[in-house]
Amino acid sequence: ARDVFIDARLLATADQGFGSQSAHIITHEIGHALGLRHPFDAAVPLGAALDLRQRTVMSYATAQLFTLTGLDTAQGVTLAETFPSSFMKYDAEALQVMYGPNLSTNRGDTAYVIDGQSGDALSIWDAGGTDLLDASGATRPCVVDMAPGAFSTIGAYPLAQQLADAAARGITYSGDGAMLNTRTGNLAIVQGVVIEQVTTGSAADTVWDNAWD
Repeated sequence: ARDVFIDARLLATADQGFGSQSAHIITHEIGHALGLRHPFDAAVPLGAALDLRQRTVMSYATAQLFTLTGLDTAQGVTLAETFPSSFMKYDAEALQVMYGPNLSTNRGDTAYVIDGQSGDALSIWDAGGTDLLDASGATRPCVVDMAPGAFSTIGAYPLAQQLADAAARGITYSGDGAMLNTRTGNLAIVQGVVIEQVTTGSAADTVWDNAWD
């Protein structure tokens, strides 16, 4: 591993919490120090369909990142960007190949909460216990795959619905629709992880079971 030097101005940023740009930058640079590379300059680059921040914190891709939040009289449409602030599925699995899995992480009973409202993405590494995936706060449809290594969609927000909701608020978006966060694949269970229980929200949800719960 290498050293990471962080500009003090970054540490002074007010928002360093989950999903903030500050936390994302710090995690990204730690990834470099641990041996991770950008997915586009690796020996075997990831294709565009896989080079997403929901899959790796090392990605620079802008797809599936933005939410329409309102109108700005000076600049037009306002977009809110979501940043992953923890290692994502591909990162965790690559680091485990290099260093081995951390078998002391969340060994007890752990609840993982995600509702898809904010556009955040979550990747789960868990070493034991009887665990719960809590998506009970989701008001839009969930498609949950409980299998180790699987991706799920929590609170699906299709592009057409986003544009319709924005139009109802007087917002017309003519930019690249691929940039808008539909919540597709916003939850990942790392290979080797068993989640025993799941609760979903108030929409029409689909759950694919695993062999352990």
